[in-house]
Amino acid sequence: MQRGKSLGSRVAGGAGASWIILSAIGLGLSPAMAGGHKAAQPGIQIAESNSSSERTPGVGMDPAREAKLDEFAAAYKKLATADVDRLVANCDKMLAAVQANDIPAARQAWIDARASYERSEIFTIKFPSLDADIDSWPSDDTGFHGVEAKLFTPGAPSPLVETQMLVDKVHTLQKVFNGEPLYAHGVIVGIGALAFELGEGKAQGGESAISGTSLNDMQHNVEGIELAWSTVFSATMQKVNQGVAGRVEKEIAEVKQLVNVPSLTQVDSAQLQAKAEMLAGSVSDAAVELGWPAPDFTDSD
Repeated sequence: MQRGKSLGSRVAGGAGASWIILSAIGLGLSPAMAGGHKAAQPGIQIAESNSSSERTPGVGMDPAREAKLDEFAAAYKKLATADVDRLVANCDKMLAAVQANDIPAARQAWIDARASYERSEIFTIKFPSLDADIDSWPSDDTGFHGVEAKLFTPGAPSPLVETQMLVDKVHTLQKVFNGEPLYAHGVIVGIGALAFELGEGKAQGGESAISGTSLNDMQHNVEGIELAWSTVFSATMQKVNQGVAGRVEKEIAEVKQLVNVPSLTQVDSAQLQAKAEMLAGSVSDAAVELGWPAPDFTDSD
């Protein structure tokens, strides 16, 4: 989903409340990334993130603790790499199916690729121009939704051009992600940002209406949040502050339950928005307990 509007909103975070704004500073992104989209280019693009600043400890952060969390983030990256590899493989499969005019196979490959991408939105915000090109919404001109608009509409022209562009972009993502370290600070900001997006945008009806997979998007987002939290932060937070750790995990479970329904019409949008935004606030509280400043989730697109 393209993060093109301000997420500055007050969200509940346990006893207090946190201001959650998705920001280039909180993610450790380079100034060039915060300046907007670059023109679309064919083939491989240059990586646009500056991950080194993600390791800058905040006041009170224990360097040894941050180093251990970074080790966990490296372990999480290995799991995340598998999703990126599946994303690329399924996009390649989709392109081959589109070229062969095998629409059922192309649709299934789109759905499978989308699942991997939605789980990966924890870290794709490190690369905002690529993220926008791959998953811009509500625009349906490029990326997943450019393909979706034609692929899932009976009688629409072939999405060959859009599919080739998407394939180029996901190969670029794979290349730059494989070449970038992933640090714990960036991961916790990504968790909070995705939780907030889930409540602030996707809870209102989702973004994959044409394919009918909006509910799947939300379910895979929660899977990504749960995996990142449990792999990188859960054990450490239990030692640092059991109350905040328990709150985050309880709210992940509650959000997961709200999207674990048979159809999109059965999602309680108001409850999902409230719970997802509470989760974002609790993740912010966890970052502070670990020793980082409260994440500034400022719009970088």
